[in-house]
Amino acid sequence: MAYPSAALNQSIRRRWRLLVNMGVLVLMFTSVDAAERQPPPMPRELPAAWVNAETIDLWPGAPPGAAGYAAQTLPADWPVVFIRNTERPALHVFKPAKPNGKAVLVIPGGAYQFVSIANEGVDVAAKMNATGITVFVLTYRLPGEGWDRRTDVPLQDAQRAMRVIRARAAQYGIDADALAVIGFSAGGHLAATLATRYRDDVYTPVDLIDVQSTRPIGVGLIYPVVTMDARWTHELSRDLLLGKPATDDAVAYASAEQHISADTPPIFIVHAMDDKAVPVENSLHLIDALRVAGRPVEAHLLQEGGHAFGVGWPDSSGAFWIDQFNAWWQALEVPSPAAAGIVDEPCPAPLLPPPAFTKRVSDMFLEPGTVTAEDFSALGRDPAIADFNKLNRERAAQDWPGLCRYRAANKDVIASGKQVRVVFMGDSITENWALADPSFFSNGIIGRGISAQTTAQMVLRFHSDVIELKPQAVQIMAGTNDIAGNTGPQRLQDVQNNIMAMAEMARSNGIKVMLASIPPAAAFPWQQAIDPRPFIKTLNAWLQSYAREQGFEYVDYYASLAGANNELRADIGNDGVHPNRRGYAIMRGIAEQTFRN
Repeated sequence: MAYPSAALNQSIRRRWRLLVNMGVLVLMFTSVDAAERQPPPMPRELPAAWVNAETIDLWPGAPPGAAGYAAQTLPADWPVVFIRNTERPALHVFKPAKPNGKAVLVIPGGAYQFVSIANEGVDVAAKMNATGITVFVLTYRLPGEGWDRRTDVPLQDAQRAMRVIRARAAQYGIDADALAVIGFSAGGHLAATLATRYRDDVYTPVDLIDVQSTRPIGVGLIYPVVTMDARWTHELSRDLLLGKPATDDAVAYASAEQHISADTPPIFIVHAMDDKAVPVENSLHLIDALRVAGRPVEAHLLQEGGHAFGVGWPDSSGAFWIDQFNAWWQALEVPSPAAAGIVDEPCPAPLLPPPAFTKRVSDMFLEPGTVTAEDFSALGRDPAIADFNKLNRERAAQDWPGLCRYRAANKDVIASGKQVRVVFMGDSITENWALADPSFFSNGIIGRGISAQTTAQMVLRFHSDVIELKPQAVQIMAGTNDIAGNTGPQRLQDVQNNIMAMAEMARSNGIKVMLASIPPAAAFPWQQAIDPRPFIKTLNAWLQSYAREQGFEYVDYYASLAGANNELRADIGNDGVHPNRRGYAIMRGIAEQTFRN
């Protein structure tokens, strides 16, 4: 591989000045004379502390995307403390003599070209060990070494590192909830990415360790690369992370300041104003973004210090940042342990969608028109919507049936003492109906739809969301997501059994049952391998027959919504699955006629 020599040599020289033979660190104040001084010989051996440290492999087998990995040929004089060709990313564990129960993940820099394990690893560990902190130094995979999904490769390792450390918290006697992160330079970019995108699903879970949280309690960023904006970024870091040329979407995806959310952990920043390698604007823009979002941030902007000063130049203001970080870290509030087992109230506060989400849903699905692939892509790029969706997925992992979704609303309905006429039980088609036509869902008509749900999930919440409200009647519209396989493959009989279970629960509680047809769809945008039409036809025929046998009302929306090819007509549905306002107007007429009957 041909190295970008000028940028690489600058990065090497900055760190090289910190090292002497045998890996002993010498900190020198930056000056014109120091900058012109020839660097001392590089160590020929790894530091003894590094060699003797306990090592933990991050992955039980090959890391994600290993098929394309290829070790690079390095120059004969390549510094041994600048780690490359990391086929097996790992944690080096540095244990204090007197542990205080706190631990930090340290992420060295190196322009995404190498991992600088001396001044930004071993020496940081020594300083922090002296204060009782257990240190885990990460050697992560580098994006330019052939791994699939190069931009996500470092984040995969950082997320996995957080999970591995937390899974071993009892072994090391550390508080998993108080785990912090410190990153330097490009490692600071990785730490900032972890802070702002810890929820991103960048790899498929490989074992039970992957149930652990990836959110740090706080993140220290030391002279960090933050943005990929060409005006301020570190060019070599950007080129190696994103490849050349980088698209606007790739730049936005990898610019941490664009992904601040209400749950971004507190940030601690140290940056020298005279940093020529990574301009201080990286930190300044991040500070602005955090302040706009109302997130905690503490920043120490040094008058002098340059770049790659590690634990700090002696007799300079930068030599105190570890003590300042520890004091800041100590003041952070450790989150309360998550509720477990049988508790009085398992549900967190309701998760309200951001205004952007509601508007996009209305524009895309409810206002008559056509939804394009670009519309879906833009929806996924909106940071506020992405964060909302990730929070929903996290909650779903703890509450698979969605019991918490309407719990507060159900309490209000019951407390009001008002008669509930009809509960509409269903998935996103029912949920969107309430958005499209709120006037219909009034005067005792209540919507209880949850997007993406299958009949198995609805069965589990049926008592909470229907029976306990004591309605006169319930409409059950379900089956679309079972056909799509949202919760895995199943038999047609299983879907029918779930619908029968809900109907029988309602009847046994004196609630009239209305079984709605599954609306037409010729394809599912999220599951294009399936032609749903024959399954919809079969289930609707069974629903009609079962309703007749049991004396239930069959509500046929299908016939009025379907086109010539058994699709949802384009004039009444934008994406081929969900009705728009015109479609819901038709459905309202059918529902009201059913009520009159």
